[in-house]
Amino acid sequence: MPNHKSAEKRMRQSEARRKINRGNRSRLRTTIKNLRGAIGSGDAKQIQELLPMTISTIDKAVQNGALHKNQLSNSNENNFQDEADRVFGPPRFFL
Repeated sequence: MPNHKSAEKRMRQSEARRKINRGNRSRLRTTIKNLRGAIGSGDAKQIQELLPMTISTIDKAVQNGALHKNQLSNSNENNFQDEADRVFGPPRFFL
């Protein structure tokens, strides 16, 4: 237990921040899991619905510090888009 008032306050702040971060990480993992399930099943309609929502959730996780920006650029968004493109086939350009 803390012995100083400032340490008590820091402990309260840390606990509140931990709860917020835990919720953010949980939300991030859930949306990624749902998108991966949709990609695995090949459900194009569900992928179209979940892909923008997942990318938005990842961006928000980076903004609030639940996910490091390098982790974002290294793994998630581009790979999800590539996997979705494999389900939909090659991109088509209409002129």
